[in-house]
Amino acid sequence: MKRILLVFLASVTLLSCNRECANIKGIVEGLNKDTLVLKVLAVNSQQVVDTIITEEGKISYRLKLSGTNPDFYYLYYRERLIASFIPLPGDYIKFATDTTASKYIIEGSKESGLLEILDRNARLLKSGYDSLMTLYTEAMASANKTRATELNYQLGSLYVKHKQGSIKKIFTEPLSITNVALLYERFPNGLPIFSEPQDVLIFTRVRDSLKKVYPGSPYIAKLSEEIARIDNINALNLKLSEAAQSGYPEITLPDINAKKISLKDCSGNVILLSFWNSSDVNQRLLNQEYLSLYDRFSAKGFTIFQVAADIDKTSWANTVREQKLPWISVCDGLGASSPALKSFNVTSLPVNFLIDKEGTITGKNLKGEELIREITRALK
Repeated sequence: MKRILLVFLASVTLLSCNRECANIKGIVEGLNKDTLVLKVLAVNSQQVVDTIITEEGKISYRLKLSGTNPDFYYLYYRERLIASFIPLPGDYIKFATDTTASKYIIEGSKESGLLEILDRNARLLKSGYDSLMTLYTEAMASANKTRATELNYQLGSLYVKHKQGSIKKIFTEPLSITNVALLYERFPNGLPIFSEPQDVLIFTRVRDSLKKVYPGSPYIAKLSEEIARIDNINALNLKLSEAAQSGYPEITLPDINAKKISLKDCSGNVILLSFWNSSDVNQRLLNQEYLSLYDRFSAKGFTIFQVAADIDKTSWANTVREQKLPWISVCDGLGASSPALKSFNVTSLPVNFLIDKEGTITGKNLKGEELIREITRALK
């Protein structure tokens, strides 16, 4: 009788764990007896869940889940991420990795497998970007502008193809929680993959699809907040583009010599207010177009006031000197947190505003012939 009771209790425990737990078994190549740290993503930060002791590099761990909503779990070895999981109740996950995560494989969890594909694609993206940037730097050093332009197009193509792949994944796997991670991806130079105003439609699609299966997920709630924020910004930008704005927020920031210069110092001129980041090759190339405009119109009352959203002010100042930019260049070193960006509702870079002699903003994000035409009209 006692034996029957023990068997019954064991079966009850197993069934309970199937509803509330996930089993994780794996091996970490290169380890013997050591300590790993398991963390969980709490929307904006990672929190430690447990420490796991390996025996001959092997682990066997029963993870108790907080509910039916999926979470992102990360396994670390000495501060290095070596494995990622999105376990669901009843999952029996098997994985193999090493101390550098260069040999990571996983099975037994569909969501964890999709997350591994995302990580792999991100590594491939960085590898491709680094290779092109090395070639681009060499082309610039040898003053081979034709080759540099070609490589710049290839960098742009790399960005577009990766974004297209991400959108395809979102549409083919609409119920995968990994789509949330995709929305916040960044290109290796730090720029968000989904940053255009129309990308709010992608955010909304992901939110609406996942809300049906995980209505209580904190990630879905966060997406709703993000969609509302983007909608508000888009509404402000629409008002700015549809109606001329008399007057503009003041900007006073230090230049490369630490001298503070104000936007109002340019009053009476036609001003191209440019926001950029000097670490981005595309934005550095855009300065070549601005140089042509400056050479053509500066003697007629046109000037450029350029605000850098950089954190490394030394690198920014070196870029300004290397490019020999003749206009006003300023930076406070606060990056995306700079009050200057917030005062003009800048959410993506590069962006420009054209201000006429009366101090009215007459255009935003003007390019090419349209920018030349508006500068010419403003100077009359």
